[in-house]
Amino acid sequence: MYIGETSSSHPRQGYASIMSQGVSLYNYLKQCNQLLEVGVDDDNILLPTSGKRAIGTNGLNGCTCVVILGRSIILSHISPLPGTYQQLATSNRDIPQASHSHHENAISRVTELLRKHADEFPKSSTSWGIFAVSSEGHLKSVEDQVRNHLSLLGYSITAAFYQEIDPQSVNPLKGELVAVLNKSGSAELYLESAKLWPSPESSNQVANTLATSSGRQWPSPTASYISGQQRTWMGYSLSGPESHLILSCGIAGERQNVEARWTDGQDYPMIKDPVCDSWSQTVAHGNHLWAMVRGQQVKLEK
Repeated sequence: MYIGETSSSHPRQGYASIMSQGVSLYNYLKQCNQLLEVGVDDDNILLPTSGKRAIGTNGLNGCTCVVILGRSIILSHISPLPGTYQQLATSNRDIPQASHSHHENAISRVTELLRKHADEFPKSSTSWGIFAVSSEGHLKSVEDQVRNHLSLLGYSITAAFYQEIDPQSVNPLKGELVAVLNKSGSAELYLESAKLWPSPESSNQVANTLATSSGRQWPSPTASYISGQQRTWMGYSLSGPESHLILSCGIAGERQNVEARWTDGQDYPMIKDPVCDSWSQTVAHGNHLWAMVRGQQVKLEK
């Protein structure tokens, strides 16, 4: 049975309703025996004949995922490095080269799956690269590897980002990614509690997933700001009415005034890229916000 269908023993319940109750979608589908699990440094394909309704992975913190959504779904979970950090630290291997080769091998397995099941993935398929953002930004070289491999087969990717947190501070590791194949043949993609696809804001998403799962950090603007008693928010200057807030920040050394808005359940605002005229969700790392601007992950200086 597909989740969302109605029966006497399985009431209709959508994914948003499940997650609004604080339930992990990954665990829910696993308990329903409807999840094809993908481990770290593994990949798999969910076919309509697989007998499962979803494919997913967890413990994502710091890792990269590649997802292809077509008539079927491919998911790959790639760790930053092969083996353990301890093994690499005691070896004579070049760590950047080891990481590059590790990602090359993993992405090559994805492209082999695409070739093998080409009929399941027309060129119109939606392709995603899910990347971690640290205090130094994200690994652009890894994003380029994913883009280059898929572009050779005629696929373009949409990048989504999540905020990496210190793995020493969370146990078990946070971060889950779930892709669902609906009865209609359409697909949905969830990064933690954020719906990436389908979504009107799907382009240049920045998902504040790991920070959300580990507890809220910054409050949203309150009525005290709207009434004029407060002109800053967490060190950022705000102006304008509640319906049209303007956030002042530094981007690549230039002061910019960007439109900002808070959506339900989010502590951090979405901002409007002043050049691309598109909205992206900000994430907080340290004392600053990060967002996609002009196609790049940048820090919004106070």
